[in-house]
Amino acid sequence: MSEALRKLFESGQPEGPAPAIWIEPDLVILDDLHGPAALRLLVEQFGAHAALARPDRVHVVSGIDLETALPDRAAAHEALQAFAAQHELIFTHQIGGCDDGCAPLAPAGREWLIATTRKADPAAAARGCVSMVVQPADVAALLATGRTWACRPPVQPIVIDGELPPGVTVHDLAIVMRPLIRPGVWACIDWPQHHEDASLAGLCALLLGDSPAQNITVMRSADREGATWIDAAAIAPALGEGDHVHALESFEPTDVDRVYIGSCTTGSVADLRLAAEVLAGQRVHVPTVIAPASMRDLHLLKQVRLGEDGPDLETVFREAGCDLGLPGCAACVNAIGDMSRPQSDSERLTVVATAVANVSTRRAARVLTASPITAARIALHGRIGSRQLRDVAGRTRLTVGDH
Repeated sequence: MSEALRKLFESGQPEGPAPAIWIEPDLVILDDLHGPAALRLLVEQFGAHAALARPDRVHVVSGIDLETALPDRAAAHEALQAFAAQHELIFTHQIGGCDDGCAPLAPAGREWLIATTRKADPAAAARGCVSMVVQPADVAALLATGRTWACRPPVQPIVIDGELPPGVTVHDLAIVMRPLIRPGVWACIDWPQHHEDASLAGLCALLLGDSPAQNITVMRSADREGATWIDAAAIAPALGEGDHVHALESFEPTDVDRVYIGSCTTGSVADLRLAAEVLAGQRVHVPTVIAPASMRDLHLLKQVRLGEDGPDLETVFREAGCDLGLPGCAACVNAIGDMSRPQSDSERLTVVATAVANVSTRRAARVLTASPITAARIALHGRIGSRQLRDVAGRTRLTVGDH
């Protein structure tokens, strides 16, 4: 564990907030959304020629597509690029969504404390790193001094034991876990059976997208006294509704108006492939939107195939009657047209969505979150509770509790 992360983790008692301490992050990431504001404040507070305290720890990232960017966004890209060149920093131009990976992060086996102007990085969290979102004013001071104040919230250890049953995904696990995570904590997850694969990174991405936790990381062999224990083998396909979790098998029969599969946190090619395997060769019975996580994932839909000689994912979705939506945050910013908008004031739609962020605040609709597999099966039948869904319902009821 890095010195900075060790100091932060060991400060105070796990059950309560720790006092603020000075820390020196192992990595500082400036992105194209809030980075330019931090650079303006750096000039205002420390001068146009201010030296950086630790330039070796600063990475600059731009995900802007310059061919389609508005003038102000193109200007942000140019400002970041010029700043990186001036201070000989690593500059990464990677067009994509929020979860494409923002810069070279901690190598395997290294646990870093990362200060970032963007949201926390799930791949880093799965490696045991902690990504702290820092406001532009504090980033300016951090660049100039190399350190910042940080306060560790209460710690909540969460231990996941065992393997998920067939047909159950980390999306179902995330739906179950969200209500169990206390608000404002540092959630430290340990899943011993999945330390070396992508399952933890996927779980961290889903939880970081819509979790009450202030921060999430993986703590291997963490203190398990007082931990929240989750039996992975008991998890069944689930539907989330606000703070409530419904077992799919026992959900009351309900007609569904629309299905939305994708978003920045649930629209990777791996996520969409799960849905494509269900939809291949069939037709949806309700309007269904497929929204890749990023432009990169959108392009990959034409390259990734089901089987060696099978159709590409885009063909599968189009032949199934799905609409391709905008990549990224379309659900959250309501850029997907009428997904949750009723045709009359007296109508309230029922929407099943894999999106896990603030799409759940769409009060015009009853929004149920589901895994890509569950959402695709519901899209085929247009309702929840049909007999066709029973074969994926898994175990009878999910069970979660303290060990």
